[in-house]
Amino acid sequence: GTYQVELIAINSLGCRDTTSSQITAYPLPTAQFSYQINDPCNLPVSVIFTNSSIGAAAYSWNFDNGLTAVISNPSTILSNYGTYNIELITTNQFGCRDTADKPINITPAPDASFALSQTTGCEPVEIVFNNSTLNGSTYQWSFGDGGVSSQQDPMHPYTTAGVYSVSLIATASNGCTDTATIQNALTVSPSPIADFTWTYDTVPSFAGGCLMENLSLYASSYQWDFGDGSTSTDTNPDHRYDYPGTFTIYLIADRGNGCLDTIEKNILIDYF
Repeated sequence: GTYQVELIAINSLGCRDTTSSQITAYPLPTAQFSYQINDPCNLPVSVIFTNSSIGAAAYSWNFDNGLTAVISNPSTILSNYGTYNIELITTNQFGCRDTADKPINITPAPDASFALSQTTGCEPVEIVFNNSTLNGSTYQWSFGDGGVSSQQDPMHPYTTAGVYSVSLIATASNGCTDTATIQNALTVSPSPIADFTWTYDTVPSFAGGCLMENLSLYASSYQWDFGDGSTSTDTNPDHRYDYPGTFTIYLIADRGNGCLDTIEKNILIDYF
């Protein structure tokens, strides 16, 4: 608006003088804008600006990439990763100015990658997943058995035998995603179940003898300890004790891949 300003000067004798003048105050423009990034996952990145400034007649843009513009709604290309400080200067018909600044962060897309602490095991087995993704900020795991996780480096138990494929979806701060999948990543085998029984051999020439019957499941090799210093790796061994007594028989059933089960039973030998 226009304002009348008056100045009255008075000296020590009471003499005065008056002057007045009109001052016109013009409104400031309001600089403001938004932007849209097209395909932020691949360089170069195209950025479209929407100018929502108020009361402006002219515009000056600086895109921090060596390029400028003077149109209302420009676009530009950002060719490198990094932070670009976008500046818009607006000017109205009176020469009054306002400035708006916004940073635009251009970041790389993620590169999803991971490994398992082991690729074989017997049920139940707990696997640690080592996430080596680049440029990820959030993660979604699928473990192949219905289990999921959003942790960066999760642990997951597998309780059922089978072959499992594992997937990881990594999302970067710019919303870009990448997926890594390892097919048949983990083989979980049934745990062996060690068990046995025996019958006594009553043939006189085999006094003190017993016949072992192996009842183990899911095993491929065996280690017997008869409690008298004798051992065997046969599936169904025969054994003769040289003296009477109570002996503890141990059987280790081995499936391989570190899958073991052990059982012990006491046997009374009292016939000779």
